[in-house]
Amino acid sequence: MYAAVKPLGTFEDAVRTALRAMLQSPSFLYRPVIGVPEARDPSRRSLTGYEVASRLSYLLWATMPDATLMDAAERGQLASSDGVLAQARRLVGDRRFLDTVAAFDDQWLSLGRAATAAKDTTLYKAWSPAVAQAAAAETERFVEYVLLQRGGDIGELLTASYSFPTGTASLYGVTAPASASTTPTDLPATQRRGVLTQISLLAMGATEQATHPIARGRLVRERFLCHAIPNPPPDLMPQPIAPDATSTTRQQYERSTADPFCGTCHRLMNPLGFMFESYDAVGRYRTTENGRPIDATGEVIASDLDGTYAGAVALTTALARSAQVRECLLANWFHYALGREREPADEAFFAAMSSRLAASPKLMDAILALVTSTAFRFQKLD
Repeated sequence: MYAAVKPLGTFEDAVRTALRAMLQSPSFLYRPVIGVPEARDPSRRSLTGYEVASRLSYLLWATMPDATLMDAAERGQLASSDGVLAQARRLVGDRRFLDTVAAFDDQWLSLGRAATAAKDTTLYKAWSPAVAQAAAAETERFVEYVLLQRGGDIGELLTASYSFPTGTASLYGVTAPASASTTPTDLPATQRRGVLTQISLLAMGATEQATHPIARGRLVRERFLCHAIPNPPPDLMPQPIAPDATSTTRQQYERSTADPFCGTCHRLMNPLGFMFESYDAVGRYRTTENGRPIDATGEVIASDLDGTYAGAVALTTALARSAQVRECLLANWFHYALGREREPADEAFFAAMSSRLAASPKLMDAILALVTSTAFRFQKLD
């Protein structure tokens, strides 16, 4: 490129053109995975040691491999699952893995939206942009703690009655911890259980003035049960529900979605969302709304935990026992690690991991198993 341009202009023109070409090159913008043809299976290629090192480091550290990982690649130690596992254990033990946990949380739970949740401060005086950011940071810290300090126990993720409420303690009704506290704070166990009853997700699943059962129910349905909800038909223009002091939010949503045309999808979301009606638009616990008692009962359908539950605590306890939830969390990590959905060739891995998670529901074990799997260490040919 330089040689072609230099006779037509100045040295600076030629260098500028060459640099522009470099910065637009796919080899600069992407991490190519080419691999080596497999003699036993022509439909796939095994990744080279350097490609495994790159894929492993960018997943777990979000950056290029360090000298130790490159040395392992050079020595051929990443050609076996045991070699990959040894390096993966080293990488997840480094603080740089925290950035991956945060990035996964943001993709899985949309914590970026939680951090910018806005409220009508004439109705919710305790809310502010700083509280929204603190709430998102709390959930990030909670997931990090459960994953790294507790092995990623899925039951604990969904039912723990503790958190790190720096900046959100008043909304939970507890004493604020020290700003740099590394010890979790106990929350009221009859009101709070796990990530789904934290301020961040509850506030995100609400409008500026009121709760939004559809949004809360959709979060559970899509992120914890992996059941995709189709968008409304393009010719349907749903109108926002205005606050009404003469009825509860639940009553308003039951009326607005009673149309049989809408009911098919809303039956999957609304009853799930109704179970979180004991929490207002900023996530505070409540027993009444507009002078009327809260009805937080709801029904779960189209899952392996079908039934009626009385409130969010009962629901999260059921979710913690669900094989569908365990597989959904694994699928979320699979998608994050490989940037694609599962395929028929991946079903053997999911079946093995589902059995393993049933015996020991530890997400960290699943993540380490994922990076040693054939899906991670081999490239399937189209």
